[in-house]
Amino acid sequence: MRAPVQRLADLQTREEALGYLQDAFRRQLEASIDAHTEPNTSISGDYSVRQAFNVLLSPTEQRAFFQQIVSDRRYWPRIKSLIGNPPFSFLLPEDEGLLRAGGICKNRANLHTTVSNISKAPDFGEGHFRDDAERTYRIINHDLKDASLPWQNISTQQQLVVDVRLKMYSHKTKVQIFRGTDGAKGNKASLMFPRPGEEVVWHLNRDLEILGSYAITVRVDSGKQKVRFSPIADKNITCMRGRPRTRPCPSKPRTAAERKRRARARVRALRALRALRALRASRGHAQELHALKVRSRGFFELALAFALPPRVRIRVLGFVGWLFAVGCGHGDRRGAT
Repeated sequence: MRAPVQRLADLQTREEALGYLQDAFRRQLEASIDAHTEPNTSISGDYSVRQAFNVLLSPTEQRAFFQQIVSDRRYWPRIKSLIGNPPFSFLLPEDEGLLRAGGICKNRANLHTTVSNISKAPDFGEGHFRDDAERTYRIINHDLKDASLPWQNISTQQQLVVDVRLKMYSHKTKVQIFRGTDGAKGNKASLMFPRPGEEVVWHLNRDLEILGSYAITVRVDSGKQKVRFSPIADKNITCMRGRPRTRPCPSKPRTAAERKRRARARVRALRALRALRALRASRGHAQELHALKVRSRGFFELALAFALPPRVRIRVLGFVGWLFAVGCGHGDRRGAT
């Protein structure tokens, strides 16, 4: 039996993502019923479930999932807290009769967007990728025949449709960034969308990373802004080079041998990480010995340094260094060479 999912990065296939969301929605529904929560009122855990809904599913999958849960009347009072306020960018005009938008949020008349089907700001969540200008990207055109998740298995020269959102600043901060005023946080690139022909480095969202930060380089082909002065735009992207190293997407269920192999790989990676930390610590001890003008004496000093707590290490190493210095005739440590 597979261990419970602790992070979104632990999910490997769209099937696993749908199962995770169904369980999460069910838990939040049961918790709200047990707590006698008022309709359209959030409870603990709703925000993380809403973020997972925005990150894990493409708009087509979001529409199918929405149609599935609204078939259960118990979810109707939970739509606002688990999915958000209408209009929803993933719905189509023929979905208008599923629910009454005014029952979810006051003064809302439509379930679907009548202006543009480009994502709204809350639809991004933490996004799939970010660039150096702190712009957030969300992949839209995920191939439904591909069992992997939207940010996985992106190949070179693959064309993507993404929505991009600029970082939000106050008007005063924007003026400071344009003028280059000292103390202004951000750069001019964070105030404008990437232009056609521009190459941008994407960094995978930290919640989706497995072993560390990974980046890919993409080229902007074309795009359009949602509406005038909107911080959101739709872009056509071509992946140029690089690939986020994610877990492979298996076509068959895992076998016991595969689980053991991956467990051994995780153990080896953990050992390598511990060895790297030990190497960095040994370099720190060597710098301490060098500061004391003591030549390295090999295994004894390193073992002594590793065995001592940080607060005691300097004093003991200093005394040992003085003994070595006197024994070798170096005299005062301050003048030793």
